[in-house]
Amino acid sequence: DDNFYYRSMRKEILHIAQRNSCVFGQIVFQVTLELSKSANLNRDDTIVTPETIQKMFGLIEYPSEAWERHVLHLRELTAFTESSLHDRIDQVLQFIDFLCEQQPEVDPAFDELKKGGRS
Repeated sequence: DDNFYYRSMRKEILHIAQRNSCVFGQIVFQVTLELSKSANLNRDDTIVTPETIQKMFGLIEYPSEAWERHVLHLRELTAFTESSLHDRIDQVLQFIDFLCEQQPEVDPAFDELKKGGRS
């Protein structure tokens, strides 16, 4: 249960994906601080403190590195109509289809380890 707000956290997941011949992609929900706080108040489970939401909002490092090239940014998430929800679902499904067409990348360090182990 993590939101991988630091780039270094996502890089670790990238390396796991590479070692297992998987493609790495990210879906990023970019919402306003106000919407985050409002949605938090409507949760059925444990509510996060407003201070924590404010802190996390300031800490998040949005994808911007070359290795973070497979990213779907979902913005303008304010009010959902049935139509807009279907559009978002279609975007996510198209992104997943796109990822399935990509070739997995190999972690160069892991590739060297495998080669060294065969000698």
